Amino acid sequence: MGYGPYAVPTQARPGDPPPSYAAQGQAPAGSWAARPRENHGLGITLLVLGSLMVLGDILGAVTAPGAVAAYDAAVAEGRDPAQVVTAHDAVGLFALLLVPTWIVGSLWLSRARENAVLIAPHRVRRSAVWAWLGWLVPVVLLWFPKQIVDDSWFITSSAVRAGDPRGRYRDTRLWWGLWLVSGALSNVVWQVAIQNGDDPHQGIVPGLEVAVAIVGALAFAAWVPVVRGLSQAQTDLAHGR
Repeated sequence: MGYGPYAVPTQARPGDPPPSYAAQGQAPAGSWAARPRENHGLGITLLVLGSLMVLGDILGAVTAPGAVAAYDAAVAEGRDPAQVVTAHDAVGLFALLLVPTWIVGSLWLSRARENAVLIAPHRVRRSAVWAWLGWLVPVVLLWFPKQIVDDSWFITSSAVRAGDPRGRYRDTRLWWGLWLVSGALSNVVWQVAIQNGDDPHQGIVPGLEVAVAIVGALAFAAWVPVVRGLSQAQTDLAHGR
């Protein structure tokens, strides 16, 4: 099902680009009963939290070999490795950032979507609830958040006057691909950790931790211009630029 001349498939594939308004030679038009709100502050907060999450992954990779060595030493001495406390255990506290990062990320994406709806209410492919649940619900988490980001950014940047390239829409497939790989690797690490059983290394696999840190850093590097670009476009629109 499409919307007027800007037809958008209801069931778009994960890699599909957002609907192109510029291709029609027209700017998106919608109800402007309320002025869009800037999204800069939430974007900065999201990037700060994301950088701390990446720092946690890096510290986890750095401290993993030392933890394994400490567990091996405990086993050699006849001690229970589960009773050994290492720096890697302290790094686990970074996991407490998961919930606030999800909340801020959902608030940021929800505002981005709301701003886009003010411009083109029938051209955003997902309802408001998916700005929150799209990150969590199995299967749809593979593409719903990307669609909301794409629609919000493309619609907003199409409505902003040309001149400042910082908020211009750019392809998001690199970020999304790295994000999915990073999430898959983190899930593997988590599964190994909770199913360690009698593993003397307490479920710590240094090679996996290094992989998570590398891919996570790359995903974050690709995420930064997405957050900054969309936030900039919506801030410019809110200020009438």
